[in-house]
Amino acid sequence: MRGRVWQVVRNLPYFGRVLTPALAVFVTGFIAIGYVPRAQALPSFARQTGQPCGTCHTDFAGLTPYGRRFKIGGYTYGGGPYRAALFPSSDDSGNNGRKTYVPPISMMTIVGFTNTEMALPPPTAPFTGNNNTVVSPVSFFWGGAITDHIGAFAQLTYNGPPPGGFGGDPYGHTWSWDNTDIRYADSTKAGNLDVTYGITANNNPTVQDPWNTTPAWAFPYAVSTIANTPAAGTIVNGAFAAHVGSVGAYAYVDDTLFLEVSAYRTFKPSVQNDLGVDPFDAPGLFGVAPYWRAALEPHWGNNWWRSERSACRPACTRSYCPERR
Repeated sequence: MRGRVWQVVRNLPYFGRVLTPALAVFVTGFIAIGYVPRAQALPSFARQTGQPCGTCHTDFAGLTPYGRRFKIGGYTYGGGPYRAALFPSSDDSGNNGRKTYVPPISMMTIVGFTNTEMALPPPTAPFTGNNNTVVSPVSFFWGGAITDHIGAFAQLTYNGPPPGGFGGDPYGHTWSWDNTDIRYADSTKAGNLDVTYGITANNNPTVQDPWNTTPAWAFPYAVSTIANTPAAGTIVNGAFAAHVGSVGAYAYVDDTLFLEVSAYRTFKPSVQNDLGVDPFDAPGLFGVAPYWRAALEPHWGNNWWRSERSACRPACTRSYCPERR
């Protein structure tokens, strides 16, 4: 069938051969634009707050001031047609009586087409050497409130095996836990200043960033899962993701000053394997690695400016330790 179709196209006049694919692209684009549904960010957050995508996000992952407050507030803000918390301590009623609870579960999938300048080196199974269409990742989220003061962003992800498979690696996994941030948050007064404070427990340094601009959320937001990528980078840029756990405390003072201090530690290899992570796929920490962030964000009407400093200091890892030189 492919040979016959190509023969028909090849025998068309020159302009027909040019205009036919161009017309097909135009019609496809028109249909896609005319009938695409409106984006709603993570559906569970939109359902919980009753807000559209643009209220929380500037783009795919970047956050607006309201989006930052929502995250700092522990993912617990309500206002939508359904009850926000699974276990509410306050009366979260609508005009027609008590609101219905809907679990804050969402799903995301990314379909990508990868073409590289050079073909992938063998073995490539289950892929071909080039021009591969891949459905990966497929993620399921719990995104929303649990109680009036506790909420979570938790991600479970499927990634297909790499080219060549796992090569007999007994620790290779297709399903694993992904970016996870569980928070407790509350608010109080310090003199005339409003203070939101809380505790974050997460599995990836910078995933708790209220601005969603540091490595866990940085551009590019989606990349090919099978193409070769640059190997050089800072160790905080994803090296510890899902291999470590952290507990930290933070405070947001008068919607202007944000402070956080956390400490990270590597999970035991058996725990990482149970969570779907290859324990030998990343450097491990000896002891505890401190992480801190300080950000100043003054506001002038609809404008704001931010200055910040942050650092994660793993003094020693299993792959590199100054004491072992």
